[in-house]
Amino acid sequence: MSSFNHASVPEQNSSYVQPNLLGLVSKLSLYARKRMVRSLLDLARPTPDTTVLDVGVTLDRREDCNFFEKAYPYPDRITAVGLEDASFLEQEFPGLKFVQANALD
Repeated sequence: MSSFNHASVPEQNSSYVQPNLLGLVSKLSLYARKRMVRSLLDLARPTPDTTVLDVGVTLDRREDCNFFEKAYPYPDRITAVGLEDASFLEQEFPGLKFVQANALD
């Protein structure tokens, strides 16, 4: 998991992320995402040579956003793609490659 300090970063909200009512949305989302990633990692059993394309990253920095990057054991093997500018992921996870793209362009 990353040790990135979010306190020094201005808050940005994605238009794709729902409001976080009293933190409940984040807590439920985080719980579900942890279970999904754990299941995926158990099934796929990635190695340091396994590359991953994560489509749908966001500029939002809530704890439940861009969770895959936080949980994947080899973030330097991830290419993260999103509509929004989430280039900060490259600093937060050294070796990760971010691509801002729209499949319709």
